[in-house]
Amino acid sequence: MSDTRIQDIGQQLARARERHGMSPCEVADRLRIRAMFVDALEREEWAVIGEFVYVRGFLKNYAKLVGLDPAPLVAQLAEEYAPEIAAPRPALDSLAGAGLSSVSPLQPPPPSRRWFPWMLGTMTAIAAALVVMVGISLVQTLTAANRVVPVATPLAPASTSWVTPQPAVALDDGQNDTQTQNEGVNL
Repeated sequence: MSDTRIQDIGQQLARARERHGMSPCEVADRLRIRAMFVDALEREEWAVIGEFVYVRGFLKNYAKLVGLDPAPLVAQLAEEYAPEIAAPRPALDSLAGAGLSSVSPLQPPPPSRRWFPWMLGTMTAIAAALVVMVGISLVQTLTAANRVVPVATPLAPASTSWVTPQPAVALDDGQNDTQTQNEGVNL
């Protein structure tokens, strides 16, 4: 009975595909997978596809495409093939021999590493803000240095030579005031 269940999955997929009048290449194009994976599903050569998660995903999509209910097919696949497909690969066996058996490729990174991208982003933002602030300060300093401030002109002439007062000239009877006015007043 186990052999008929093994054959069942691939045969069901092939019969449903033929009922819809599709070739394996058409199925591959619609599912956007390689034609060799479609053939492997129909021949039930799960190792060709690889990891169990891929086999399960391809099987579900193929079953939906040809109008089959994927749940019983996936359940049957899990019963029959999950232990076989989920067997460790030789590459992982060599890691286990080296004392690295606790390493799993599907584990999330440790919590201590999760903060690193956030910290890197924050530090980059702070550095960018500092560069902008220094740039603004530099521009303000340079424009203030080039600005011409008008200097108040002194009210007195630049030379500080003292003018000595001249004695006033006494008017004679024959002189008139116009002569004095023409000469000007020295103060």
